[in-house]
Amino acid sequence: MTILAGLLMAACAKENIVEEGQKVSDNAVTFSGLMDSRQGSESAPGTRTSYNDNGNVINVEWAEGDGIGIFCKVGDAVTAANFHYSNTTAGKMASFSAVDEAISWEDMESLHDFYAYYPYAATAVDAQADLHAVPVSLPAVQVYDEADPMGHLADNGFIYAKTEGQSREIVGNGSVPLKFSHLFPVLEVRITADRFAFLDRIVFRSKTGTSKVSFEGGKVDIETGNLDLSGAEGGPSTSLEGSMPLLMSVPVSFCLLMPPGHGGEDFVIEAVINGKTVTLAERTAPEEGFAAGKAYYVNASMSIDESDTAPVVDLSAEETANTYYVTKANTLYSFYATVKGNGEQQYALEETTIEPKSLLVLWYTCLQTSSEPWARNEPILVETLTLGPDGRAYFKTPAAFVPGNVVIVALDRELDYDTVVADETTHVISNANVLWSWNLVVAEGYDPMAAENQYQKGGYIFMSRDLGAFFDSEDALIDGATNMFALAGTAGNCYQWGRKDPFPAFPCYDSGKDGGLAFTPAYTLIPALDRGTIPADGSGRPAYNQIFGNTSGTIPLDVSGNTYSTTAEFVQEQTQNPHLWLRTWSIPGDDKSNLWGNPDGDNIGVKTIHDPCPPGYRVMTRAAWNALTENQAPSLAVIVDHRRGILLDGSCYFPVYGNIPLRTIEGISQGDRGCFNYTGNGGRTGLWTAEMTAVSFYGGGKNPGDAAEYTTADNPNLMQGCSVRCIRTLYTGVLPGTDGDGNLVDLGREDW
Repeated sequence: MTILAGLLMAACAKENIVEEGQKVSDNAVTFSGLMDSRQGSESAPGTRTSYNDNGNVINVEWAEGDGIGIFCKVGDAVTAANFHYSNTTAGKMASFSAVDEAISWEDMESLHDFYAYYPYAATAVDAQADLHAVPVSLPAVQVYDEADPMGHLADNGFIYAKTEGQSREIVGNGSVPLKFSHLFPVLEVRITADRFAFLDRIVFRSKTGTSKVSFEGGKVDIETGNLDLSGAEGGPSTSLEGSMPLLMSVPVSFCLLMPPGHGGEDFVIEAVINGKTVTLAERTAPEEGFAAGKAYYVNASMSIDESDTAPVVDLSAEETANTYYVTKANTLYSFYATVKGNGEQQYALEETTIEPKSLLVLWYTCLQTSSEPWARNEPILVETLTLGPDGRAYFKTPAAFVPGNVVIVALDRELDYDTVVADETTHVISNANVLWSWNLVVAEGYDPMAAENQYQKGGYIFMSRDLGAFFDSEDALIDGATNMFALAGTAGNCYQWGRKDPFPAFPCYDSGKDGGLAFTPAYTLIPALDRGTIPADGSGRPAYNQIFGNTSGTIPLDVSGNTYSTTAEFVQEQTQNPHLWLRTWSIPGDDKSNLWGNPDGDNIGVKTIHDPCPPGYRVMTRAAWNALTENQAPSLAVIVDHRRGILLDGSCYFPVYGNIPLRTIEGISQGDRGCFNYTGNGGRTGLWTAEMTAVSFYGGGKNPGDAAEYTTADNPNLMQGCSVRCIRTLYTGVLPGTDGDGNLVDLGREDW
């Protein structure tokens, strides 16, 4: 076993934070601690420390409200025993204040020794707290949570600190620094499997069965760090239990706490899958024993029986595409990552086959129900995104479904999130080429091919939602009222004409400052593309790790300012930069109509490799729009009750919001940032057609139930952002999947 890293926590003084209303004597001692680790933008759930494995060390951070117990000695006398302190800030640095009674300095000159431990445990009634015998346990079962893979370390860990020889004269107005150490070592089991599967349990046990590997009722001397198990009840093993995913040909790490000591003893590490036990490794502890505060790793390989392989939903089973709908929680998905779009070649110089070396999540959005704070929940488990040896992308959804959108990029180099390099000015990835990218619309239970999610009119079958929407308007009810944040999930994404990759629309229907790309929480895991924070300065609400900024220096709109002499140049630019808004008033070249089909030669159109729609669908044509609206009969559309949408024929819903009409980057105006307009009066929206024009809805000034207005005027401004509504195909005569009178029945999948 090789030492991976020490988990020693450094400390430094920091001004004390006192809870509001707490009365503290001027003579009170204040404490601070610094953990030598990195802090993410969100706190770990619950009141506990947070663990994170960055590949080289296991980082440990304080969570807000962590409780510690503190003892104080002056000479040989214990002047404070197990006083309860807690912190009010999360992160690697924390200041602690008394929860009840505060410890006071005896005088200016006397030297004080302080001893602390975490997590705090109240002293039993009539019992005497003893710093040489603080209770500690290591459970026989540690529970794995896929949403927080190292949370069990925080649940079961024990850390302690001592700072001796302190006086009020030495400390002055500062705080006493506490230097915490870990009592337990960490065992990291790295497993590489040949198939996708889920483990039930990982077991660490004594080979002889005689050692106390787990225990209850142990005591630790927090002055020396010595662990006393003489009176403890124990067992020969400890295990990590839960649904633990294994990836194909990619090592996955699982960590569990183990006891210190046991020098020279033999141990067995086992995995249990579908009730079958597999020995991963046998190891002998170092002669000096397992050292507290160290992490030890073991590499292991597993050959998975076919019967134990996890079921995989193939999103590309019927057809490859640029967008896929992900509909179930706790499910393993895959799609072909070696083909562009639907794989139909439209350009003489365009090859549809790619050979990616790595896959990364470029950005994601999630359902919002409030801006205080903005939610940051991953619609897919990012750590499970894998490029399999079969050329497929694999990923898993969390146990609790998270609606949203995810953009995945394929790179021509083996890079991870931390090794991507981008130009600081243009934000173009500079150390790899983006070969292609895909959008996952994570929408629970929504199958675009199901009859209930389709609308048929005039020989066309329309998807019931705009592309990227993960909600229906009735789903946005929270506590009996329409939630304007959730309702934004009905609006889908924005697209520039001819581009396959989306941009998020807006996060809320309430006010203009929440509208548009500049203020939409869209999170990136790639530090080189992180544009920082959307500040709470009256023009937006706080959001962190943003791929889209909201200032002239960070907003991605018009970043390149490039012009293109050929369609091929435009195609290359948009493929390489799916995260950049491209400024071009028009797309050059005679073949530009091929980007989203060729309706001039065939009004059915052709689905191309740049079409953003999911399998079985393509971008709506002008003819389909005319059929839907019966050539603009105004009586067909009405404003809905919440005034944020328009209903056609009483059932086909179109959300309304403004498009993104960027003109310049200098002196960016509210409208140029991409705001929706007239939200209090129904609003408006633009929808692209395959003919390089947009149709528009206008509901301004209308009351719920009043007729809406819409147009089909040409719009040559291809760089603005509009919605996309997808259609299946155009039929003449009787539609397959209908009863002959035009009434829909269940539709089968077919190659159109």
